[in-house]
Amino acid sequence: MRNADPRKINRKHRTPNSSAGDALNRAYSDQAGALKTSDVGHKLEPIADPNTAPGFTTNATTARKIGMGCTVAVWATSASTVTFGAAGVASLAAGVCSANGSVGIPLAANTWTYLNSFQHEWIITAASAMVFIVADDTYASDNVKK
Repeated sequence: MRNADPRKINRKHRTPNSSAGDALNRAYSDQAGALKTSDVGHKLEPIADPNTAPGFTTNATTARKIGMGCTVAVWATSASTVTFGAAGVASLAAGVCSANGSVGIPLAANTWTYLNSFQHEWIITAASAMVFIVADDTYASDNVKK
């Protein structure tokens, strides 16, 4: 048992497939057949906005420029939508497409949604959503004093 695979150890009569929710079960699933990882957290930054007093905002009910290839974390307090597009992009209902290729992406209530803007530079949300830019993780490691 010394070299037994920890994923196959039966702890307190639980198998790796049990729904007990312990760390062992989160790490392995026979159905998926792969090791899993859990997100720990991201460095989130508000959107730069020179028109507000602090210079930043999380409100994107009016179109905000975020840049191409920007990953955003969106928290919706109720069911909402987010739309990426060019300057002047309009907020679209979930699944609705515009002539320039933008589409309304649905957001579930009270949960984080991570999206990437890819070739689009602007973002807009329907009401009740906060948008944060997911900052590069290298920032923390590059600025640690050695």
